[in-house]
Amino acid sequence: MGNDQPKSDKPVILIADIQYLVAEGLKSALGNSYMLHDCVQSKSELLQAMRRKVPDILFIDFGSLDFEGYGELRILKTDYPQTQIVIIANSISSAEFNEYSHCGIRHFLLKNSGREIKGLQEMIAGLEVKLQDHQTQIAALTTTVNERDIEIGELNIL
Repeated sequence: MGNDQPKSDKPVILIADIQYLVAEGLKSALGNSYMLHDCVQSKSELLQAMRRKVPDILFIDFGSLDFEGYGELRILKTDYPQTQIVIIANSISSAEFNEYSHCGIRHFLLKNSGREIKGLQEMIAGLEVKLQDHQTQIAALTTTVNERDIEIGELNIL
């Protein structure tokens, strides 16, 4: 299936999701490291885009598109084996994960992972601030102890 077009220097991606902001966020996150083939919002648009140019990577919110079941995803994977499929979703249950695995899907991206990444970044920044505070406190204690030792030493000498 698909065409045999020459490979680009950059991976060709196709985004299939009904949420405009998710597609835009994904494009922004990927930066200039790819060549965008298309953004589609239905199964028929997806299949037409795949026939025009086979992408290297397909980002798809399978649950939001008008597919009739996992069997159609299996067919898509069989018809375009060279395309890496990344499932994007708000969440994935263990049953869904098993179904995707049986279809040969190995890549997942949660739509809310940005919040998790931001949370981790904030936690790391908070730990860095605490570490700096502790280092300042240790430096202050060291200075106080050294000044006190000097005073005690002077008293002992006298």
